[in-house]
Amino acid sequence: SLLTEASRDHPPAFAALYLLHRIELQERMRASSGDGASSATARRMTDALNQILTRADESGERNAFSIFAEAAKAQASGQSDRTEALFTEIIDHYSTRMPEVYYNRAACRRRRRDYAGAIEDLTEAIRIDPGFGAAYTNRGSLRLLLKRPGAEFDLSRALELDPGDRSAREDAPASAHEL
Repeated sequence: SLLTEASRDHPPAFAALYLLHRIELQERMRASSGDGASSATARRMTDALNQILTRADESGERNAFSIFAEAAKAQASGQSDRTEALFTEIIDHYSTRMPEVYYNRAACRRRRRDYAGAIEDLTEAIRIDPGFGAAYTNRGSLRLLLKRPGAEFDLSRALELDPGDRSAREDAPASAHEL
């Protein structure tokens, strides 16, 4: 499976990243459809994530990858403040080219309504990886919410990168009426 391959060929944090995004997608699907099967899938992925993180913990080395693994575990268990602090630690103490660090910290900031901070993080994620469609979607949605310019561009770009992006597709018509 892809998870086995990711675990074997990459540091645990990258495998954890994969699972974290899969869990997030499953939870979004569950929330929008009320599907209990999606929740069961998310639980299985969370269990696999915990196994990967246990292996990362056993290595004992504190580096950007081990901190990322710790942040993924905190995020999966709903510890938003802890998650944000760990992603900030990676950004502050390590030279990172991982747009996912900024993307995940933006999600934490958005939850606590630090919209300006979330937009900054999403902009940095896009700077690192201009093909990161989800970052465009989230930044566009925030710009739309705050009535800031650029929402239409972001949502259009997100749809170019991923024509199936439902969130971008739903927000795009509203962005056409930007200020």
